[in-house]
Amino acid sequence: MNNPIRKRTKEELFNTATHLLGVVFTLSMAWLIIKLGYSASWQHAFGVTFFTSGMLLMFAASTLYHWWLPGEGKRHLRIFDHIGIYIMIAASYTPICIGVVGGALGWTVFGLLWATVIGGAFYKITAINKYPRLSLIIYLVMGWSVVFIAEPVYSELSITPLLFILAEGLFYTSGTYFFSHDSRPYYHGIWHIFVLLGAICHWSAVLCILL
Repeated sequence: MNNPIRKRTKEELFNTATHLLGVVFTLSMAWLIIKLGYSASWQHAFGVTFFTSGMLLMFAASTLYHWWLPGEGKRHLRIFDHIGIYIMIAASYTPICIGVVGGALGWTVFGLLWATVIGGAFYKITAINKYPRLSLIIYLVMGWSVVFIAEPVYSELSITPLLFILAEGLFYTSGTYFFSHDSRPYYHGIWHIFVLLGAICHWSAVLCILL
């Protein structure tokens, strides 16, 4: 019996392209905030290392998953694609928690977020595709963890990075509509665009903090 022909759909090519742009952006622009972070303090260096690594990992995992031809390998890559979202959220918070908030509060929120990454990864590996809405809820709760550090963030940051962080949250939250309805044509790729825009907003916020 011949193996069925496997091919990439136009939609998967669109999904691949949208997050390949994220890989290109990260590789071409990460050096700037890394240089600034390492020139500022060990806390900022720590934060930007986590952030740029998480950003690259998420976009690379997503790009690889959507580029991969259908089959067992693609099913495994889907797990890592979703784990990459947990990592990106926690990595995005790291420069804020450690470089801006600091102290017991900053390190506590940092620890809770990365503990959630570990728990979320375990859930994704063991539950596979069960309870997809639970994943969405966890993403949103992690994403809006800023409420726990809102006071020091507001007092420490100028208006420009605050506006970028607000725009980031709006992009991610608005994009979850397309994520939760991604059975519709090209909705998953639109979700990718919202994620890309949110990530660029956060990169811009970190840049403003370091300047």
